[in-house]
Amino acid sequence: MSKLQDEQNVRALFLQCVWLEQSGLTAAGRAEVEGLLQPKIRYLLQFLAVKLAARPPAGRWIAEAAAPGYLLRDGAGLKVHVPVHLFDDVPDDDVLEELLRLGATIRTGGGALCLSGSSAVYGALEHIGDCDFCEYLDGDAADDLRYAADRVCAVSSPDVVPLAITGSVGGTKWKIQRPWPTPVLTDDRAAGADALKGHYFGNTGFTGALEVTKLMLPRRSWTQSHPAQELPMEWVPRTLDEPREIQRYVAFLTRAVRDYAHKNPIKGIKRAFSLARVLFLRKEANDFLKIVRKTNVVLRAAAAARAEYARDLKTNYGEVPDDVCDHAVATAAVLFGRCVTVRAGESLSPDAMLAALEALPDEAGAAVSTLLERFVEDVDAQIAQAVH
Repeated sequence: MSKLQDEQNVRALFLQCVWLEQSGLTAAGRAEVEGLLQPKIRYLLQFLAVKLAARPPAGRWIAEAAAPGYLLRDGAGLKVHVPVHLFDDVPDDDVLEELLRLGATIRTGGGALCLSGSSAVYGALEHIGDCDFCEYLDGDAADDLRYAADRVCAVSSPDVVPLAITGSVGGTKWKIQRPWPTPVLTDDRAAGADALKGHYFGNTGFTGALEVTKLMLPRRSWTQSHPAQELPMEWVPRTLDEPREIQRYVAFLTRAVRDYAHKNPIKGIKRAFSLARVLFLRKEANDFLKIVRKTNVVLRAAAAARAEYARDLKTNYGEVPDDVCDHAVATAAVLFGRCVTVRAGESLSPDAMLAALEALPDEAGAAVSTLLERFVEDVDAQIAQAVH
């Protein structure tokens, strides 16, 4: 079979997984069908990984036999796994290695840390507003969350500064920030939190200063994230072939594209690109990439995110070192200068940058919103036809 045919077969199986949610089958009937689909998905994903690893540009990547559908690169003390559908979008080697070193700096230890979100596909998007990681903790006990929180505060690096930890218990959100309390995590929060998020200031060589976040999930909450959007580092905590997770991820992306189509088309483009990738819809993914590369929509969004972060550092993160705030403003100004002409010697505050970016003509426009709506409609139609 050709690679295109292989991808079409995987897409057909993925769409059947999504259709099962709408099928009206009993729980037992659905489980039976899923049991038939999963080994087929596993086989095809591994087959695609082997083919990709044999492709000349693949270089140091190998198909990961223990994790079907992933390609593995293991070198220079840095290990990373990439799902087959994201292989063409991973950052170039120098950027990827910097991101992996950043991840190694904030890793709790014992769990599985994954590069996630836009940073995982930086090679395609070319601009990011922040950098996200997801860490699957290898435990459920209160002590596991206490340890994870303590490790956030213990990070000591010239390029990574921990600033806050957020979470919630019983729907009540809370935030811990510098100066760190003792203990960092109280008994009620350690016992009741389904997840924690570490917030850091990060300084990179490839894109300057930006917000770095790490979502930390105890085992009971692993399904809060999606493996198809992640690049696991040391080991692969979840599989790509689980039918319920495929359904959840496609449903999440479809809802997001529909929701953002008009109110935030730039986010809508990113979600639509992810949806096209996971369903192996190459033409549609390329259509969204053309918008990204022929306009400044993603660059503007990244510039706005950096300016917003520079502003918030002064007010929302407790005691933040002055040099951290200054560096964040300087990076925001660099990205801003690529979107708006700045007079020589002109110094702009984060609020002024945000106002100027907001005043720029809308490059996304109604045509992009219409494209996103039609794409979702087409995906819905393909789901409805999946069983045929």
